[in-house]
Amino acid sequence: MSTMTTKTTVATVVALGALAFGAGAALSSDDTRPVNAGAQGAGYGMGHGGQGQGQGGQGHSGQGKGQGQGKGHSQGQGHKGNGQGQGSGQGQGSGQGQGSGQGQGQGNGQGQGQGGQHGMGAGGTSASGTGSTAKLVLTSDAKSELLYMREEEKLAQDVYATLAKQYPDAPFSQITRSEGMHASAVQRQLDRAGLADPTKGNAVGEFENADLQKLYDTLVKRGASSLTEALKVGALIEETDIADLRASAKTTKDTQLLRVYSNLERASGQHLRIFVGELKAAGTTYTPTVLSKADVDRILSSTMR
Repeated sequence: MSTMTTKTTVATVVALGALAFGAGAALSSDDTRPVNAGAQGAGYGMGHGGQGQGQGGQGHSGQGKGQGQGKGHSQGQGHKGNGQGQGSGQGQGSGQGQGSGQGQGQGNGQGQGQGGQHGMGAGGTSASGTGSTAKLVLTSDAKSELLYMREEEKLAQDVYATLAKQYPDAPFSQITRSEGMHASAVQRQLDRAGLADPTKGNAVGEFENADLQKLYDTLVKRGASSLTEALKVGALIEETDIADLRASAKTTKDTQLLRVYSNLERASGQHLRIFVGELKAAGTTYTPTVLSKADVDRILSSTMR
């Protein structure tokens, strides 16, 4: 984000986070226990999908259709660990007809995924938007936004990875992997723009941006106090991501970059639903601190896409 906007946003998040933390009142003895939200259908189910059957497409040197098999990440509804997932299958098929070429087919496969203890899929959603390597030309503001988003995705990944060690049965490990894919999606856009990765060589919890460094330290400390606070931290991070992605999208008209930002925003909404669902299952009502209550309610009530 632009320098002024970034500092204002981070300062606000830190202040609001500290306020919410201080007003936490007495925490129940259940705060350190894994939350089993499977029956609520509000948790997560992450796993590799089964074999997906798809219809092959047109052969490159011939016309025809072939059968394809592929593996995809599961994503979908499940109960107490058995997630029924949608897999996106990549299939090879041999073309029939004129010529003898190989047909490249893509199809949507049904996969059976093994989840954790919970219900809703954290999913292996790809947020890359496009694999094109066309050069990305950006204004100085758009460059700053993209560089900032690279570090912000690292912040989410690093906070979740740290909290996952303390709360291995909570959804942090699964969402950490998803954040890694998001960071890679942003990195591909940096490569298109010819910009150096600001996170290169930095260990977990190390950031070039001083404001993000402060935010990381604050959130990790808060999350370490209890599972309830850790889940609130996760929801706060996703709220912040959504707000910053929307601001970043206003600085560019590049369709590929806009698609990445849009996909990342949808993924953050999915993660927000998971964290708030976990809190609800534990008897805690989440209060938004970055987005409006109406905005968060809309995100929470929307179906997974």
